[in-house]
Amino acid sequence: MVEKEAVRLESTLWIDMMPKVGETSALLKEQNLYGALYLRTDKQLPAGMDVSKVVLKQDDMVWEFEGDDFELRTQSESQWEVAFNWQLEVNITKPIDVAVQLTDSGREIWVVNGEVPVDTVY
Repeated sequence: MVEKEAVRLESTLWIDMMPKVGETSALLKEQNLYGALYLRTDKQLPAGMDVSKVVLKQDDMVWEFEGDDFELRTQSESQWEVAFNWQLEVNITKPIDVAVQLTDSGREIWVVNGEVPVDTVY
């Protein structure tokens, strides 16, 4: 709850395996994890709220990102998107736990989306 509004997190994660122009071999390709994390509420997200941190966890591995590591996009008054593209060594057969830290009026609030599957785009 942020300012009496329930904030939901909906996460989509994927690996892009599409060949790119100029690539010599798919085996040499670095694996990038793409993410679109949607913060949604039924009414309006608080104007003073901000996303300060994104944390991903898979088994014993934890990745933590702040500031310029992700892009915050305002889709509407009731939906924000946190977008990223990070080079990570993830196991694409196992789900990832996603947590987003929100700050609002000096308070830190975590929203979590557990066991998000990793899709593969060809």
